Amino acid sequence: MKITGKFMTLLSVAVATALPLEKRSFIELPKACTDKINDLFMHYSLNGCEATSIIDSANDDQMNLFACSSLKIEKCSEFYSIDYFDLPECEGANLLNLAQVMHYKGIQIQTAVHRCTKDEKKRNCPLNVNDSINKGLSDERVLRTCESEICTSAAINYLDSIISLNNQLLDYFDNYNKKYGTDSEISFDSSYNPQEQIIVRDYLSSKKCDAIRKPIQNTTTRKTTTTTTTTTTKKRTTTTTTTTTTTTTTTTTTTTSEKPTTTTTTTTTTTTSVAEKP
Repeated sequence: MKITGKFMTLLSVAVATALPLEKRSFIELPKACTDKINDLFMHYSLNGCEATSIIDSANDDQMNLFACSSLKIEKCSEFYSIDYFDLPECEGANLLNLAQVMHYKGIQIQTAVHRCTKDEKKRNCPLNVNDSINKGLSDERVLRTCESEICTSAAINYLDSIISLNNQLLDYFDNYNKKYGTDSEISFDSSYNPQEQIIVRDYLSSKKCDAIRKPIQNTTTRKTTTTTTTTTTKKRTTTTTTTTTTTTTTTTTTTTSEKPTTTTTTTTTTTTSVAEKP
């Protein structure tokens, strides 16, 4: 059976070598824990939330084929809510290492959802925390993002989530050190720069970004002349012709000697008047 590139990638997922962290190859977890986490990534990849390392280097066409075409937000939310600290397979794992792979999971899921967001022309939004964002404002894809209101809003939300995940990880290390009296530190490598993410987020929220999408238009003031026109309407003269109806009565009297009977005949002549139209 021929195995496609996608499934070869899925079968070779290795959490310990996929983390965007310095010295990531030294992050160790019990084998049962690593296997369980890999199984989770594969399960959700095949069921609507492709968040494996395939998205780190995939172009837009590959993202649309392998991730966006089957993306189900509810599945990504479900995966996002899984706490590795509650997995029986991860009991006894180094807590700091487990926190780092939790951070990685969150970054990957947020990135998958963001990269599948489409702009007004149905193109993938360009920013990617594993690529262009870490180049700061020098990356032309930051400016391309500003050209789209949809992508600008989505990118700001995306970066807010990434920055929050970074802070959660840093806070976890800080609290761990205070609790156990240790001095463990975490630092992000040069390809993953939280400070640049903040700079890009702030730029996308600025008027400079808005101006790329909504260029300022020059306003020209025109002199307005008001003209008042008075129209005089000549009063119409209405002529009414009235015809009077005259009724003429004619009386004829006939006399008979035996019985004096008087017969009266009345003739009425009616004249109809028509009024002329004005």
